[in-house]
Amino acid sequence: MRKPEKPFTKHMTWTKTLLIGVFAGLWILTGCEYLQVSNPDPVVEPEINPIARAHNAFLYPQDVEGIVKPNTSSEDSAAIMNRFVNAWIQKQLMLQEAASKIDFDEAEIERKILDYRYALMVYQYQKFYVEQTLDEVVTEEEIDTYYQENQDNFQLKQNIVLGKFVRLTKEAPQQERFIQVFRTDLPTDQEEISSYCFRFAESYTLDDTTWVNFNELVKSSPWNSLEDRAEFLRSNTFVQGEDDDYQYFLHLKGYQLSGELAPLDFVREQIRQIIINRRKVELTNQLEDDVFQRAVETNDFEIFSYE
Repeated sequence: MRKPEKPFTKHMTWTKTLLIGVFAGLWILTGCEYLQVSNPDPVVEPEINPIARAHNAFLYPQDVEGIVKPNTSSEDSAAIMNRFVNAWIQKQLMLQEAASKIDFDEAEIERKILDYRYALMVYQYQKFYVEQTLDEVVTEEEIDTYYQENQDNFQLKQNIVLGKFVRLTKEAPQQERFIQVFRTDLPTDQEEISSYCFRFAESYTLDDTTWVNFNELVKSSPWNSLEDRAEFLRSNTFVQGEDDDYQYFLHLKGYQLSGELAPLDFVREQIRQIIINRRKVELTNQLEDDVFQRAVETNDFEIFSYE
């Protein structure tokens, strides 16, 4: 939900509101590239008419260059400018309020700004370097090795199953035939099962080759309220249930219980992402080492006495 804008403009006189609208419109039409925020120094008679003022800080037309993208409609442009001006006023008011209440350590603030600038620039370069260098091919051997060496990390936190689930209205036709083929689940009957579900099922899942969370599979069925799910899975392969409106059918091909080791197929993609992320970290660390070593070899830095 979009947050409502704070009505700063209602506190301006009609003349100031008109002035903001005129200059916003002029600079929307000219278009531009970058944003530079004016330094809130003591009031100086401006040579260029400002768009807005908050205490001793002024917002000038050049400060809003690039805010509105080319080919933006006049209505959207005006809305964008209005949001920006209001946000600028709010920030300046908070800045002035903070400055009047707290004695800031300007040197510490500058150090933090430099640290942030460094972190932002370095992150952008590291991201670019990793994207250009990263090998995203992960072999089955690598996945299997990681799985075997880290099995303690792959204990299931939920029951998972291989199975089919179907929900039918009680008025669905030919249910006896459907129950017969669904129960036996022969390879030769798969096309018939699929066709029947497509035509008559309210919802269904027929892929019994992919492990799924049992709770998710049966959440819209009478089995959602089972107390002992582990015993239910141990004791059943085919189950039929109903409520006031629907018939439910569950055919289980396999299961693994919470606390047991997850099957490799269930965590394969997770392991692939782990290996890729580990490669990203290794590339980033190697990049830092390489840059440092090159600088050492070319004498590109030195440390002077600072005592």
